[in-house]
Amino acid sequence: YRDAPDQEGFQQISRLLAERLTADAQAASRRDSVRLWRQAHETYLELDDVSGARQTAFAAVEADPNSLPARLLLGQWLYRNQEFAAAREHLEFCWQRRRQDPNLKKMLEVAGRITADSRSHRGAAETRR
Repeated sequence: YRDAPDQEGFQQISRLLAERLTADAQAASRRDSVRLWRQAHETYLELDDVSGARQTAFAAVEADPNSLPARLLLGQWLYRNQEFAAAREHLEFCWQRRRQDPNLKKMLEVAGRITADSRSHRGAAETRR
């Protein structure tokens, strides 16, 4: 459907799907809700709906804070949106459970470095005042 000539129709169907997945996730068990939140998140990404993608990523973690897929979803989303300090917590959680993942390690290192750099710049600016 992504390549269908009727992109307006695709957008409408995708929006309805995202809304349905969100409603189903809210009503689902903890285990099932994470899967549904992730599907809703992916649908909102397809729609370029940043707000919907953000809300569903956070909702997945809220539904099950100990879920590796939920924390990875949120950590990666925050990282891709340059919210490195917030991403770091979730990426660290994932790294503790998946130390063999080189991409996860790299994201965690970058997020940590950027967070540390921004703190040192803020500290230097406050010292000059």
